[in-house]
Amino acid sequence: MLYNLFAAIIGCIFNRIRGGGLTDLAWKMNWANYGDETFWKSFSKIINDVVFGVVFTFALNGYSFDNFSFTTFFILYGMMFLGRAPGWGTYIGGMIEKKVKDEKEIEQIDEIVLNNTNYPVLRNTIALSLRGAMWSVSLMVGFALVAALEKAVLPSSFIYLGFVGLSMGPVYLIAMEFSDRVLNKGRGAGWQNGELLFGFVLWGATAVTTLGI
Repeated sequence: MLYNLFAAIIGCIFNRIRGGGLTDLAWKMNWANYGDETFWKSFSKIINDVVFGVVFTFALNGYSFDNFSFTTFFILYGMMFLGRAPGWGTYIGGMIEKKVKDEKEIEQIDEIVLNNTNYPVLRNTIALSLRGAMWSVSLMVGFALVAALEKAVLPSSFIYLGFVGLSMGPVYLIAMEFSDRVLNKGRGAGWQNGELLFGFVLWGATAVTTLGI
């Protein structure tokens, strides 16, 4: 139970790092001499993937680094990379600006959901949820591969991990409304707050579904 909370908190932090938190810090601290914006963005995403792999490999290894399984680590690292690699910024931007943007993101999702301009917030929220499902299904497949190749014992609930990403749209929408109506910082601040909140949800749900309660 405590480890699940730990994983959720780590996810909250590193999903924000992945989303640009480290890049923002690099410019504030004048770290430009150590790398340009492209470097910091790429480094941030890789760090997120590495930490995800370590956190869950450690847990599946009996909460121990003894005989650490690099096979498990590289599978989970790789599936986190694959899941988060395609973008979703157009959908979040559309939610913030309340319009269907004339920009391409995931072709199939765009064709199904963004085929009209009415109800822009709802359409972009649904699109973001479908994109989130792509992410969580990738993670679920990763854990299935670990179970098959490494003989890891997972609770049957791990299959539900594939559905967790559907919460991505509502989570970001809640963050936007909270940032706008409660914090009075505008809907745009919901992007960063959404990264924090969705990181908590995604990693926490990953822990609950794959490690048990």
